[in-house]
Amino acid sequence: MKSAVSTGTTLFVIAMVIGLLQLWFTPFSPAVFVKIELTLGVLLVIAVVLAFARREQRATDANKDGGRLDL
Repeated sequence: MKSAVSTGTTLFVIAMVIGLLQLWFTPFSPAVFVKIELTLGVLLVIAVVLAFARREQRATDANKDGGRLDL
């Protein structure tokens, strides 16, 4: 989960920096800017979904091994 948090935070910060650069200096055309932001958003969602799936898989494995009771 630590890697997912750091990956998500990094993607978010990159998106904010690019957004601020676009706001003040306009280095990208509007179409390219939207594509970059959407790509970063999709990568963020993928990172979060994979982290939750991995966490659930570990919990399921622990339940199967008898490590926890399944209430």
